Amino acid sequence: MSEIGTLAAVQRAGADALTQVGAGVHTRVFFSAGEASGDAYAAELASRIGEARPDVDLEGVGGQLSQGAGVHLVASSQDWGAVGIIESLKVVPQVWQGYRAAVAHLRRGRPGLFVPIDYGYLNIKLCRQARALGWRVVYFIPPGSWRRTKQGADLPGLTDAIITPFSWSATMLQEMGANAHWFGHPLRQMLKQVDAPAVRSGIAVLPGSRHHEIEHNLKAIAPALKGLNVPIRLAPAPNVTSDEVAQAWVRAGGGECEVVRPARAA
Repeated sequence: MSEIGTLAAVQRAGADALTQVGAGVHTRVFFSAGEASGDAYAAELASRIGEARPDVDLEGVGGQLSQGAGVHLVASSQDWGAVGIIESLKVVPQVWQGYRAAVAHLRRGRPGLFVPIDYGYLNIKLCRQARALGWRVVYFIPPGSWRRTKQGADLPGLTDAIITPFSWSATMLQEMGANAHWFGHPLRQMLKQVDAPAVRSGIAVLPGSRHHEIEHNLKAIAPALKGLNVPIRLAPAPNVTSDEVAQAWVRAGGGECEVVRPARAA
């Protein structure tokens, strides 16, 4: 399958699905993104679907980027990111509260298009609820899509379509009976939209989007960069404040640096 543009493909798929669920009748698109990366994808998708169908209501679970793209948030996933059992257990109450809010919202009004993005712990459960309520489900970046040995066994029965960033994932899902598609990785398209300087210098430090991993990563990165006579620039994720990253850098023993971020995430 050729790489024609993941975001453009979702834009078209979303418009087609919306036509089928009822054009012009209080049509809804509900996104569900549990982490910073998913929030960035949701923002791009919301912008593109909104361009194709300006009459839709954009709703969902996400962070400040999707909210800035016009998505009405029923729950904020700003601090849901976690790695490891202990850290994951800490966010369970927040995620559970968000799940209940999302289900309550899905039950209101006319069903539309449900777009879960990765974050299988929450989104597989929401897929089941959405399907039972009559929503069409287009899973964008299914959980575990990077694996070359297996894909989620329950995905074919829970989705109307799946858009995955990896060709092998699409092939495996198709063999399982899913309506799966690969159009390339969305990050490649998103990077083309960034105005990067022609000449680059220094070292960019991207410590992560999960609060606990920022602390751990910078404790390893800061000592490794000591003594290098080059500019160091810290780039916080959209869900993390500049002050949080700067303070973590200082605690890690880091030297002089500049904190930079895209204008829309400032």
